[in-house]
Amino acid sequence: MLFPVSTAPTVELPASPSTTISYGATDMECDKWDSSFQPSDWESPLKSDCSESTPIKQSYHSKLLSENKYLVFDSALKELFSMMVCSVCKKNFFDSKIEPYGAQILVTLICPNSHEYVWRSSPNINHMPSVNAMLSAAIVFSGNTYANFKNLANSMNIQCMSEQTFYKVQKNLIIPTILDAWQEESQRVHFIIKHSKRLVLAGDGRCDSPGFSAKYGAYTLLDTATGLIVDFSLVQSTDTTSSQAMEKLAFEKTLQRLLDQGIDIETIVTDRHLSISKLLTEKFSKIKHQFDIWHFSKSLVKKLTAAAKKKDCGALFSWIRSIRNHFWWCCATCGGDVQLLKEKYFSILSHVTNKHKNFTSKVYSKCAHPRLTKRQRQETIWIQKNSPAHKALTDVIFDKNLLKDMHGLTDYCHTGQLEVFHNLLLKYAPKRQHFSFDGMYARHALAVLDHNYNVKRKYAVTKSGDQRCNIVYSKRQKNWVFKLIKEKKSFSYLHNMFETVLDKQFYNIPRPSTLGQSKPKNIAPIPKPSKDVIKQLHQSRF
Repeated sequence: MLFPVSTAPTVELPASPSTTISYGATDMECDKWDSSFQPSDWESPLKSDCSESTPIKQSYHSKLLSENKYLVFDSALKELFSMMVCSVCKKNFFDSKIEPYGAQILVTLICPNSHEYVWRSSPNINHMPSVNAMLSAAIVFSGNTYANFKNLANSMNIQCMSEQTFYKVQKNLIIPTILDAWQEESQRVHFIIKHSKRLVLAGDGRCDSPGFSAKYGAYTLLDTATGLIVDFSLVQSTDTTSSQAMEKLAFEKTLQRLLDQGIDIETIVTDRHLSISKLLTEKFSKIKHQFDIWHFSKSLVKKLTAAAKKKDCGALFSWIRSIRNHFWWCCATCGGDVQLLKEKYFSILSHVTNKHKNFTSKVYSKCAHPRLTKRQRQETIWIQKNSPAHKALTDVIFDKNLLKDMHGLTDYCHTGQLEVFHNLLLKYAPKRQHFSFDGMYARHALAVLDHNYNVKRKYAVTKSGDQRCNIVYSKRQKNWVFKLIKEKKSFSYLHNMFETVLDKQFYNIPRPSTLGQSKPKNIAPIPKPSKDVIKQLHQSRF
């Protein structure tokens, strides 16, 4: 829709006198508007004489978000405006000027009688093109980065907002919106778990680097009953003595914050992190500590694989998967009895030699599986007792580091859902991409919102009612496996967050995050020297 410069509408908002939304012309041209011009409802969705501006504003922001957006070529725009005629003198425009303002374009048309018209590809909200704010929010909410999006835009010569504009919008509008959404979600989850009779939380840490030079460390706690992320903490390496100590500090901060809010925790499930085990024993002794079976099983498989590579121990390779499954079965059926767990676990040493009863154990004297058929006995590769392979297996089964932690496996707990979450977190905060402290925290919160909103997805079914599935090849198992397909994710929660971003711009209430204000700008222990000094000291080896 074209607006003559003398008649383009603008709306003054009573709720905030300093805030204006212009839909046709620049702010300096507002003085030349003609009050006799009556635009249509589409041209002016916000009426200047409306006393209830907030509901109309909200519905208009929702309309902006739901509208379709298109990519338009420069030549197509010029062709379109060349066919336009002035609504006053009915003559063709002889001059047009197209100026990009980030992702928005401003077109100025002049007719032979000097009537000037201005058209914008998107409305302005408080002197900012709404498309710039929405596009910046979309980049962050989708887990993307400005650098990647800019590379995509440059490859097609698509006009978009500058890097400075993006980071300004992210700091003042997007990150505060994410923090507000996470605070609401945190309160909702805390209300749910406070009514839990037996609260079991699974915890695991994650660093922002695949090596030992991590800058950030995060620790996340998940409710094993509901699958919801309860809370998380993010720390920087400068908060601790080393990057390896970040996991303990982040865990302590997260756990203490939940306890301070009156949440009664019965059990904590973690990996076998020595510092965390010591902390729970000394400071949080009332909380029962269990170990993650998946991590324990992973250590067991690693030791078995190393043992099978020894001389004359190749027969162990065919038993590794069965021993791992046997270990999971022992934990699942021990009923909280550590003695029964150990005796079931030790029985594998007899089972691999084709002996399935008359064990010298106190509470577990024979295998629980049915009697093996003659064919099963013939097809199984048994291990000779006292052979090198059997001795290597015995060393692994009676490994002191594994046995001393058996007491923490009796409740059959694992952190598999947290491993899934950490895989999702890579979408929002990849390990090889650097972010500011506020940016890293906000992206972690985004991943939590994504996880919590979609954790209850059901398995997809076909029109006939059958479960949808895929047959995929597993490189780990070296075989084809059957995998069920879940329903597609829903991201409807992002709609409210988009509206909040526009609301903050609408009312001109930017609120930069204060999360990382106490953090140093870099982690260097010495001050940054001037460029001239470094340049003089630099010597190339070539």
